[in-house]
Amino acid sequence: MPSPHNHGMIDMRHLTNFKRHPTDEAGFVLPTAMIVLLMLTVLIGAAVTVASQTSTSTTRDSNTKAALEAAEAGLQTASYRLSKLEPEKSECVTGTAKATPPSGIYCAGSGSEPLGNGASFEYWTSKGLVAGEKCGGETVSTQENVTPRCITSVGNVNGVARRVQERAASLASPLFQVKGILGYHSVLIENNGVLEGEVGTNETLTLKNGVTVERADLGPLGKVEGTSTPKETIKNTSPFEPPPVPIGESATSAISQAGCKPPPEGGEVGLNCDFLITSGADANSGVVFTPSTRSLSMGQGASLELKEGVYNFCNFQVSGNNTKLTTVAGGKVEIFIDSALRAGSGCTAPAGKLEFKNGLELIDPNKNALYLQIYVYDGSGGTVELKNNVSGGQFYGTIVAPYSKVTIGNNAEFVGAIEANEVELAPNFRFKFEIEVNKLKTPSRLYERKAWEECPPTYIGTNFQEGC
Repeated sequence: MPSPHNHGMIDMRHLTNFKRHPTDEAGFVLPTAMIVLLMLTVLIGAAVTVASQTSTSTTRDSNTKAALEAAEAGLQTASYRLSKLEPEKSECVTGTAKATPPSGIYCAGSGSEPLGNGASFEYWTSKGLVAGEKCGGETVSTQENVTPRCITSVGNVNGVARRVQERAASLASPLFQVKGILGYHSVLIENNGVLEGEVGTNETLTLKNGVTVERADLGPLGKVEGTSTPKETIKNTSPFEPPPVPIGESATSAISQAGCKPPPEGGEVGLNCDFLITSGADANSGVVFTPSTRSLSMGQGASLELKEGVYNFCNFQVSGNNTKLTTVAGGKVEIFIDSALRAGSGCTAPAGKLEFKNGLELIDPNKNALYLQIYVYDGSGGTVELKNNVSGGQFYGTIVAPYSKVTIGNNAEFVGAIEANEVELAPNFRFKFEIEVNKLKTPSRLYERKAWEECPPTYIGTNFQEGC
């Protein structure tokens, strides 16, 4: 029985026991909490490390992709500038200008060109490649329609580099846009003309009495006038555009026979073979050639043989009676009539004259229009005249004079193709299109990719081609 003195008092034994239990639990929970906190710290640290590494990896991956895009921008910029500047075969393009390589095949680089957001590119372009040279992972085996060029470009983004290379060239299209005769401004065919092929113009085709034309090819504003009617008329949706005259390097002397062979079909025009022509010392023969002005004239009874090659004249005039102009068997001849208006031509005004008249006998043993090609750069020399041809009435060849007037007269018979600004054909003129001239091509002005490869991003010193 409890003592009355202990009434309302707390049993201290029980209190002691009560206090001991929380002390025991605290000794267990605290280490557990510390372990959990340590594990959380480790996991958070790992997460931060992974996140940091992921961010760095993502940033580098983005920079790597952006660097490739910057290098690609360099290729496209170089192609665009090649198209606009139109360098010669021996030239290439730097930043915004044509230049000649100081050595090897490449011009100096364009310099670093910024694209924004830390991105930039630099590119290098080559002069014309030849067979056996390598670019874009391929070896050039044959000439392109325009001499192929190599472009190497390096893109940089925040210290990350990518390097790419491409071989660029332009597509070719037929030099003659109609299969026959094309006068961009007009074509006039006098009485009784017979044309086996097409006749095209952007403006007016005039057919006099008794003219026979297989097909008229007209631009959107083209029309047929006169008293004869083509067997067929085609109306095009876009006008005919004059082609660039592919004068190339023909104003530069080849010096030796080895350098003046005609190029492959569609290839770049080679060097001038004018040294093969009888010099001014032979004036008594009726042939007078002045190398300093590249002027050739044939007087009374003159006779001249043109060997295979390219010839560039500032003026070429046949004015004497009983003259003979001969091309050699199996030898292709390309004649360019240059202009004082063309930069680098070396011609002085007056220049650009081409006249074959007064009984010229043209002797062509090949009987193929491809073997005599005549190109006139512009209309500065006035009308191109081919008259009084007595060589059996036949002229095998092609004429490209997109800015000149061409007149052909006196019962002539022409086999080949003609393009000029204006064309006038005399009565009884006979024409036949030579299908072989379809092999002649003119380049478009736009360079485009033919081959591509990525090179290792780094290289030693200035050897930007290393590893490509």
